[in-house]
Amino acid sequence: MDIFTGKSDILTNADMKNRHVVGVRGGRWTAMMSRQKLLFAENDQQVIKTLGMYLESVECQPVFVGDGEKILNELSETDGKQAYKAVVLDTRIREMDINQMIRQIRERSGIPIIILAPESEVTDRILALNLGADDYITEPVNPMEFAVRVRAGMRRFTGGIHFANASAGNAEKEDLLTIGRLTLDTKTLTLYKDETEISLTPIEYKIMYRLMKEPGKICAKEDLCALMNEPSGGGYENAIMVHISHLRAKIEDAPHRPVYIKNVRG
Repeated sequence: MDIFTGKSDILTNADMKNRHVVGVRGGRWTAMMSRQKLLFAENDQQVIKTLGMYLESVECQPVFVGDGEKILNELSETDGKQAYKAVVLDTRIREMDINQMIRQIRERSGIPIIILAPESEVTDRILALNLGADDYITEPVNPMEFAVRVRAGMRRFTGGIHFANASAGNAEKEDLLTIGRLTLDTKTLTLYKDETEISLTPIEYKIMYRLMKEPGKICAKEDLCALMNEPSGGGYENAIMVHISHLRAKIEDAPHRPVYIKNVRG
């Protein structure tokens, strides 16, 4: 059987604790699961058992599939695009080119992509992130940390940092992300304002790439913490805001009245 779900379909009293009543129809209560569904490409039964349990503990509902093709089929369906809030790809699955998978998923959806891999070269991680992955988790990793980082990725549309669509318009070429007067060259890892190069630290580049690849969408602080390979909270969110402040000083004409990077409450 290629698909393994993290929960039984049988409704129990314990399940009801994880549901929110949203209305009454025909004399019956209508309920909605609070758990967020994610697709997980994994075929190792021990990984499915262990990580599935920890993902459920942070209110995720993992749906395990045995190969990358099933991931793409699910995301090609309209219902699938709306139902799933993240994708996890294990690089050890045979016959799955991880970088090609990232490209193909990005053609179908802006869904968060989390990579799970054995310890790898930094160039592999950078390439995956540049292609559109949102986080790259290397093993060994604490299963609870893994679950929390996945959950943080799933919350990226609920509130946080917003990169505005500049009034000058935006355009995207194969190696260039352009928003208003800013252009990010993803091949040379260089940012330009008009034709002037702006020096960036590695984490500043990651933040700019993460925000510029989907302008107008909200990116949660927890998601930006994942770029630093750090959990949310514990002062790391404050560190992110320091990086944002430095970026505003570099790219904004008036940093106290930002045009490009804005905070959104929610």
